[in-house]
Amino acid sequence: MLNIISKIALSLLFLIYSINGNSKSQVHLISKKHNEDNNIEKVEALSDLCWNLRERSKDSSLIYGIKAINLADSLGYYKQKAKVCNYVGVVYMHYIKDVKAAIPYYHDALEAAYRVNDTLQIGYAYNNLGDAFYLIGNIPLALKYGKNSLHYFQQLNNKRGLAYSYINLGLAYRKDHKYDLSIKFFKQAISLRKEIEDSIGIASAHYEIGVSYFEKNDLDKACRYFQESIILHKKLDNKMYIALSLNGIADVLFEKGDYKKALTNYYESLKYNREGNHKEGIIQNKLGIALIYSLIGKRAQGKEQLQEAIQQAKKLGYSSNILISYKTSAKFYENIGDFESASKSYKRYLSVYDSLYSVQQFEALIEMENRFNISQKLNEINQHLEQRRRDALYLTIILTLVVGVVLILLWRFIVIRRLSNQLRQINDSKDKLFSIISHDLKAPFNSMLGFSSLMVKELEHTDNDRIKKYSRYIDQMSTQTVELINNLTSWSRSQRGLIKLSKTEFNLSELIEKIVDLNRSNTSKKGIEIKNTVKSDMIVRADKDILRTIITNLITNAIKFTGKDGLIKIKAIKQKDQIKISIRDNGVGIQKNDIKKLFSVKDNFTTIGTNNEQGTGLGLIICKEFTEMHGGNIEVLSEPNMGSEFIVTLPL
Repeated sequence: MLNIISKIALSLLFLIYSINGNSKSQVHLISKKHNEDNNIEKVEALSDLCWNLRERSKDSSLIYGIKAINLADSLGYYKQKAKVCNYVGVVYMHYIKDVKAAIPYYHDALEAAYRVNDTLQIGYAYNNLGDAFYLIGNIPLALKYGKNSLHYFQQLNNKRGLAYSYINLGLAYRKDHKYDLSIKFFKQAISLRKEIEDSIGIASAHYEIGVSYFEKNDLDKACRYFQESIILHKKLDNKMYIALSLNGIADVLFEKGDYKKALTNYYESLKYNREGNHKEGIIQNKLGIALIYSLIGKRAQGKEQLQEAIQQAKKLGYSSNILISYKTSAKFYENIGDFESASKSYKRYLSVYDSLYSVQQFEALIEMENRFNISQKLNEINQHLEQRRRDALYLTIILTLVVGVVLILLWRFIVIRRLSNQLRQINDSKDKLFSIISHDLKAPFNSMLGFSSLMVKELEHTDNDRIKKYSRYIDQMSTQTVELINNLTSWSRSQRGLIKLSKTEFNLSELIEKIVDLNRSNTSKKGIEIKNTVKSDMIVRADKDILRTIITNLITNAIKFTGKDGLIKIKAIKQKDQIKISIRDNGVGIQKNDIKKLFSVKDNFTTIGTNNEQGTGLGLIICKEFTEMHGGNIEVLSEPNMGSEFIVTLPL
């Protein structure tokens, strides 16, 4: 922002001084523009160094890339920033093998590209994200981002980008066991790469088709494509893909029972992989060799190859390699009749599999989706602000030409301060943009909650304990999600100043009774008793809807942290010109050091309930903000294992 305003102000000075014949100022401004052009050229040079050094020196490549990003960011040169962010992500993902480190750079590339509507870099950022999520085993996101990249490259008719998208979609669909669709995309990639004369891409696509046919169990076609891949890659002297294709042929021969030829191909592939230090290929080779040794009576040699492969897979860290290593280990021990070791290997396989594809994986996917939606919204807001700034600056130019240099400097100071505050507030509040999408989520999750409750009731008498367990889990997660959405909506509206106090007089006891009735299903599950000791004729003056939200969150919180057959007491006392509303439970209580974290957005403190209920940490924050809107305060009295008391004090 400062750079833009500075440029406009300097341009104005140039115009005014040129009218007065001040040639010295003209020289100064021309020199400044020259320095800026040099900086842009420096960004582009650093970007080229990052990309060109990626194979020879990964560390140097990253150093130059990060320098280019920082300089481009300081200049507001978002087009080049998007490009070099994609470069740095690729270096992390494919050369350093750190996929998690690459993903934030792809998101930065996407954000920068959206700022300047650079559809080419948007397409590459989506393509790279699809590739990243494929590598970590998140196939739904890999497919989603792959389709997004395809959409942008189709708009541009960019054949190279389209070929990349086809390859990534082919990989994701193969992982999803949709082999015909996978082969279709790989063949489309070959057609495009022939048009652009990309011999490396053509050769690698032949290998991928071979893998797809192998997994489809069409062994003859798989072998043919592997052989074609070897011929093409030998012309290119690409040892990694020669090794991969040899391993593919070995897999085919293994399935056909020709163990001797299969072993020869595995060892030949291993030789190429060792020359290129291709660790994933070495893992594949050793697993194949181990299985053959298990079938031809070489147990000791087989175990040695198997253990080396497993250790290498763990060290490399890719979940797909770890899974296939444990699965192969189980098969190895079955082949040699060691069923106890086979069972242990299967358990390890299932443990890794569950950790990758459990409900937590689904939640991580949703969180990533939401985070990206928020990023897109933030980009839209920034674009609107950018347009507003331009309009204000154009008007200011006209006014400045009339009133002179003094008003230019005064206006510049005021605008910089105002817009800096706006940008700071937007940066501090970006997480609050969850509220923008919360309304669109409410309807489907409320429907899900209704159906899940019915499902729990319908399945209560079934003998299948797993189905009952999962139905209760779905019901619990739906309830928690609806609670999160409601809290996010309330918090977002309060942060944006959309909630206005509307005080009326009403019966406090009746309000509390209605809230208690709404929570009957939750209290009955735990056998919790709620005692409302508020006088039936107690009248208060406050915003009824806001007070309902405060009390509802506190009662829900008390239920969550109160154990079976517990007790919750609600009372209210008028003292002089204020009223104190107390909600006390005999639950698990709170550690003294944790009490101060309860109402802090920064700490985002939350714990698990007595029935494993998940919390968001927003409920108590909303209670504090809504209480302070009334001019009141909230305090907590608690000791571990002795329960907690929340006291809301409101002025009358």
